[in-house]
Amino acid sequence: MSNLCQRLLVLVCLTLGVACIVTPEFQGGDWDSDGVPVEEDCDDENGNSTVVADDSDCDGVLTSADCDDGDPSTVNDMDCDGVVTAADCDDGDSSLLAVADDGDCDGVVTSADCDDSDPNQGVLCGVVLSSGTFTMGCTAGQSSCGSDESPAHSVTLTNDFWMGETEVTQGKWQVLMGNNPSYFSSCGSDCPVETVSWYEVLEFANAVSSAEGLAECYNTAGSSVSINSSSGSVYDCEGYRLPTEAEWEYAARAGTDLLYAGSNTIDDVAWYNSNSGNTTHAVATKAANAWGLYDMSGNVWEWTWDRYDSGYYSSSPSADPEGPSSGSVRVLRGGDWFNYASGTRGANRLYRVPDDRRYDLGFRLSRTIP
Repeated sequence: MSNLCQRLLVLVCLTLGVACIVTPEFQGGDWDSDGVPVEEDCDDENGNSTVVADDSDCDGVLTSADCDDGDPSTVNDMDCDGVVTAADCDDGDSSLLAVADDGDCDGVVTSADCDDSDPNQGVLCGVVLSSGTFTMGCTAGQSSCGSDESPAHSVTLTNDFWMGETEVTQGKWQVLMGNNPSYFSSCGSDCPVETVSWYEVLEFANAVSSAEGLAECYNTAGSSVSINSSSGSVYDCEGYRLPTEAEWEYAARAGTDLLYAGSNTIDDVAWYNSNSGNTTHAVATKAANAWGLYDMSGNVWEWTWDRYDSGYYSSSPSADPEGPSSGSVRVLRGGDWFNYASGTRGANRLYRVPDDRRYDLGFRLSRTIP
């Protein structure tokens, strides 16, 4: 007699108040006749169902394979991070986020990601530049050169590197550092952060590295700074960092010998004293150079890694220079909203003490591509 028939018979007997004779399996409390008593069977209408002893939450996943055998919902959450498989960026890694918090599943939360639809872009958007050779300094395309821009000399960068598409904005600084030091804070979150010292910039670079799971480039302790790489070279650290002066000029020139970064006509590419209205402006509102980099002329001066020496170009290494080994000031590049046009030229150099904070002084970051 089938289980269904047995059940119907029992119901009839109970209604009539008479005794019924049923099979031994049913008498022992095993409706599906699978040899497992009702009280131990997760589904006593299914002869193939799991047993409570092996599947405490009766979700169909045996205890040995269930990340939480007291919670039947974890059948769809293999890494037990509280995010079901369908919404989890990686259901085998509990450290990775839900798609709702990380749209491109690159490990950077949406609120901190410059483009959460592109897994190749993290906290900051940028472009990858190939290694190459260029002429640095007072080339034929420059004019009104300072003495520290000579001699023009050949430089080879042997590493591909990432360069920030724009100067770091107030919004990005606020997200990672929890404050906004900018004098022109009313300019808005898309305007470059300024009034930041060289030391504070290094801390920001480390914060970006941490947010993306990279080793921090800088070991900092007050005014003492060292590089976290086996060679001690900035070119060999894994995380984000300030560009070297050579990287900065290579990126600004973008394979050309234009007067400014992207054009011989300054108003095309730069905010400077004749068009800025004495304030900073949102990044990427002027034209980019040939490599897709914005505001490398004007808006705010940009800190670089290198120490400054007016005669350094006479002895600079021909490959991967990173500035003098000693000195008390650091190089600035690019000019600002307050400069005359000549101050925003691609080869122009300036310097400041590293703890200086000014309302025309910001930065962009770089990173060596392994």
